[in-house]
Amino acid sequence: MTTFRKLLVTGLLAAVLGATESAVAAALAPAKPSQVVTLTNGSGNDCPFLGEAVDTQLFPDGSVQPFTIPAKQVLVITEVDWGVVFGPASAAAVVALSVQPPSATQSIPFFLDVTPADATGTAGGTAAIANAIVRSGSTVCVAGGTTGTKQVILRGFLTKDR
Repeated sequence: MTTFRKLLVTGLLAAVLGATESAVAAALAPAKPSQVVTLTNGSGNDCPFLGEAVDTQLFPDGSVQPFTIPAKQVLVITEVDWGVVFGPASAAAVVALSVQPPSATQSIPFFLDVTPADATGTAGGTAAIANAIVRSGSTVCVAGGTTGTKQVILRGFLTKDR
């Protein structure tokens, strides 16, 4: 291998390793415990386009309050627990999460899960979500192709919108 090729390969390798290190260092994570949020649906509020709003914040002491994403911040969703009750027995239970802007004419899906319900029409699951980012002013919504009551608990954190 010529000296030029050795230098070129070494330079490319250093650039790739440096880019990987920067990408890892820039991973999204909460800076303070106060940024961590747990959210659920159940307020009865409809989404602008389809589904029910996930717009209630759950606190460690058991209290709840209405939730909206503060101005100049984003919500980063990292995990979901979901369940369907009173659905069709032994049918496929479907839960979908989406983001809807205030004047939505469409829904932007970011999570879909399907699992068989048991004989009583109950199903559920837990899943990690790879950093779904929701801007202030938008609504996180839950819907699904299954009849029955859908319940979700979302975990994530708030951070500055850059």
